[in-house]
Amino acid sequence: MIWFRLFQQLQAEFNLDNEGKTMAIQKRLIELDYPSNLVTQPVLSKLIQKYSVTINIRRASITKGFGYVQMEIEAEENVLKQALLDLSNQGIDVNPIVKDIVE
Repeated sequence: MIWFRLFQQLQAEFNLDNEGKTMAIQKRLIELDYPSNLVTQPVLSKLIQKYSVTINIRRASITKGFGYVQMEIEAEENVLKQALLDLSNQGIDVNPIVKDIVE
């Protein structure tokens, strides 16, 4: 059991998967379209806490009935997929940005 815990610590420290291979960090540009019931909720704050993702907001607009955020999100590939799925399951439209917004 001690060896397993040590392996888990090394995995986290050196960004390794279960086979000891380095996991790739992915960065994606996405747009989030929020429904009105989530506009006042700390969705991104909770996402950062839950998945330890890095977020760079590039553009955003919030009104009473609608909100959108254009941002970069960065994490290990499997974590990134889970985080984006989580947003989608909350009712947020998640779309890739084809043309970069602000360079």
